[in-house]
Amino acid sequence: MKRVANIILGLLLTGLALPAFSHAIMTSSEPEKEAVLASGPEKVQVCFNEIVGEKFHTLAVITAKGRRVDNKDMREGEIDEKSCFVATVNPLAEGKHYVRYRTESADGHVVTGKYTFYVGEKI
Repeated sequence: MKRVANIILGLLLTGLALPAFSHAIMTSSEPEKEAVLASGPEKVQVCFNEIVGEKFHTLAVITAKGRRVDNKDMREGEIDEKSCFVATVNPLAEGKHYVRYRTESADGHVVTGKYTFYVGEKI
């Protein structure tokens, strides 16, 4: 019986330690993934489930033709300066646009991702 209790306790403790080794996950964004906007946003913002490191930050808005249209002025986010970052955007034409991001998780791993939003109709 004691052996079973020790096994269960060990599994519980291991389960509690796992979140410390997880990577940052994007939890919210402005505009949201797959959003259809009447006009282009003035800024984009991405937020993560944990505090992100200060290295390797990149946030870019790219047209469907591959042209970068943000102002390359990424800074700490407005919602939470430790887990979000934001960049302003030049006026956008109608169509499909991509937001690409890269940051460092608290565990030191680099996390990258992208999502799509639309200005005008979803194409």
